[in-house]
Amino acid sequence: MIKIVGYGDFVRGFRLIGVKNIMLIKIGSESHVESLLEEDIPLVILDGRVFEKLKPYIKDKIITSKKPLFFVLNPEKSDDESMRLMIKRALGVEIENI
Repeated sequence: MIKIVGYGDFVRGFRLIGVKNIMLIKIGSESHVESLLEEDIPLVILDGRVFEKLKPYIKDKIITSKKPLFFVLNPEKSDDESMRLMIKRALGVEIENI
């Protein structure tokens, strides 16, 4: 099971394809993301814009979390280089050709 976390426009596409486990974040309530660190879910796909607004200590917890594993997607930066960095951070390995 995965959980999608982000602002309305980010989660809308996931809802359209049938993902049910969604946490809609309103601007100003980004700190609610910290509660996800205690949930028993394997993967959280997090809106990069929400991640950028988190306090540094919460970002550090998310980056180092093993369970749940956070995958930060930035809708404004979808180039190959940012994807490589996300995979390296999430899996701990360098991917040569994606």
